[in-house]
Amino acid sequence: MKKAIYHRYNQERNVSNNSETMDYIPFQQDLQEREQHIIVMRHGDRLDTAQPSWRLTAKRPWDPPLLKLGKSRAFNLGKLMKKDLLSVQIDRVIVSPFIRCVETASEIVTALCTIKDNVDFYDPSKVKVCFELGLSEIFNSRNLGTAALRKVISFDLPKLEAMFPAGTVDHTAEPVNQIISARVESSLDAMLRYTRVIRELADKYPYENLLLVTHKYGVVTAVSGFMDNTYVHRADVCGYSHLKRKISFSPSDDVIIAGKYEVMTSKTGESGVEYCPLSERALYD
Repeated sequence: MKKAIYHRYNQERNVSNNSETMDYIPFQQDLQEREQHIIVMRHGDRLDTAQPSWRLTAKRPWDPPLLKLGKSRAFNLGKLMKKDLLSVQIDRVIVSPFIRCVETASEIVTALCTIKDNVDFYDPSKVKVCFELGLSEIFNSRNLGTAALRKVISFDLPKLEAMFPAGTVDHTAEPVNQIISARVESSLDAMLRYTRVIRELADKYPYENLLLVTHKYGVVTAVSGFMDNTYVHRADVCGYSHLKRKISFSPSDDVIIAGKYEVMTSKTGESGVEYCPLSERALYD
């Protein structure tokens, strides 16, 4: 029987009146419960921030790789996650196909799968990996140069898949977005995209804790898109936001009831992300 997912609170607000709607939820007995965690992380330190001249000769100037520092930062964070940094076991890593995100995710997955801190031995069953175009960078000329206007953004997925430990890539997974965007995006467009994609990915894998490796504005959205009147004024490289919700499900697995998202990200910046009430935005701009 096909699963039906109901939401106690529909977080996808009506932009015109900022309304929230509640799904009709059929009466169910004997529901079991679990928590689902969604970690939304920014990629590591990118090469072109330290070497701006790299862009002048690069074939894909909009798709810079990581610095060595960025790779080591991501790997070390992966080791901390393995040691219960968030008290959450990551089941699936979902990645923007931009190379800086893929390299970040590759380091984290390697750390999560490594056996006894020996990178020559790993257990690929620890985590699964898939790619998601909906987690891509904001689709505009500021972030992607003329490539966005000319719509020449493309990715070599087999090459990107080969960057992960053998056996970790889930080849059966289908992205929720088949394209990044049908048009050039404003910041609001991107926020709506990230919010929708985060929610759809969580619904697609309701029994899994997810790590979404994306871009700065995706991390920002994972706070401000799920908490009213909030301004995110810091989202560092490898910084992350943390969402949680309750999942109730029937023993027959035909009905899943998803609770309201809670933003678990601390305001004080331990995760590399800081935010404040929208009324205090002027203090940081």
